[in-house]
Amino acid sequence: MDCKDYDIHDFLEDRYFISWVTNPTRESNQFWDNFILQYPHKFKEFNQSKTIAKSFLPIEKILSAPAIEELWENIDKSIISRKKKRRLIYQIAAACTIIFVLSNSIFFLYKYGSNKEINYASIKANVSSSDEIKLILADSSEVKISQSESQSESELKYDANGKLEVNSQILDLTKNKNQKAFNQLVVPRGKRSSILFSDGSKLWLNSGSRAIYPVKFDLQKREIFIEGEAYLEVTHDVNRPFIVKTANVDVKVLGTIFNVCAYPDDKTTIVVLVKGSIKASVKNHKDQLISPNQMISYDQKFDKVDLRRVNISEYIAWKDGWILCNKEKLDKVCDKLSRYYNRKISFTDEKAKSLQLTGKLDLKENIEQVLHIISITAPVRMEIINNQIIISSN
Repeated sequence: MDCKDYDIHDFLEDRYFISWVTNPTRESNQFWDNFILQYPHKFKEFNQSKTIAKSFLPIEKILSAPAIEELWENIDKSIISRKKKRRLIYQIAAACTIIFVLSNSIFFLYKYGSNKEINYASIKANVSSSDEIKLILADSSEVKISQSESQSESELKYDANGKLEVNSQILDLTKNKNQKAFNQLVVPRGKRSSILFSDGSKLWLNSGSRAIYPVKFDLQKREIFIEGEAYLEVTHDVNRPFIVKTANVDVKVLGTIFNVCAYPDDKTTIVVLVKGSIKASVKNHKDQLISPNQMISYDQKFDKVDLRRVNISEYIAWKDGWILCNKEKLDKVCDKLSRYYNRKISFTDEKAKSLQLTGKLDLKENIEQVLHIISITAPVRMEIINNQIIISSN
């Protein structure tokens, strides 16, 4: 279907649209989500058409095929001629305007909020070096998230009322009346953490990363900032896109699963899509609509954007405690190990750095065991001097 030129009348004459309003499926959700991502200027007519169609719905949430047919006939019969149909449609649309003004600002929603961008660089707290995960609250107070020696991951859970559970400890954050304020979770090297947001979306944060997010998501959008690496499972909400901002790439979704890698000391920002669809935006480059099993990367040094199909397992395995290598250079693998275990790794020669690894490394083992496996499969020698790991070629 080519719906890019649809007006309200066209939407209401489209049986696939009416069927989606009455009995949405995963396939139809994805179709209309992609439509809005591609043609955001059509959101006003799209949402008004949905409201009009729903006004004809009976109380039952699930309709049978005959009931859907009857609904469509009721819409059609209620307006005798095309001219009268258009007049009634726009009368209903006008009556709905106040609802949209109160609940959704169309331009706000599809231009990342207001024209004023949030300055996340100024929000970032000057966090002192620590081996513990820290939650910096909107009032600048800090909550240290302690863990046992055997525990490297923590979990934060927000409920719908704003209460936060951190490793079974309950924090009441509802006293903060400034809904535009931000919290931030800072995860040091050697640790991992996750956040379950009040809307049901979940974020996994890798070692050496931080997430900045509002005390409460507003009515128009759900926006967070990521520095480092994060895996996200976003709850579907067609009326509130989920926006992930990084230093160089912005990602906009309605409901999907994807991974973002944007460490400040890496020259390349990488976004990999697992499920659903996302739109990636890089300043001065054309927006890219990404499909599952695709990766978009932005090379800041050369100002280059690349989109291609990949084996997504290689990019998301860290969440489950693995590193998957497919002819990956040893120095790149050791960068990941250094972050994951918070251990300094250095090389004595370029030959060792450029060795390529293929296989799987179990991050649930300690780093000495992981490096021992590497030394068995690659012609390198490992030494530990003053807690620093030194690698050289044989």
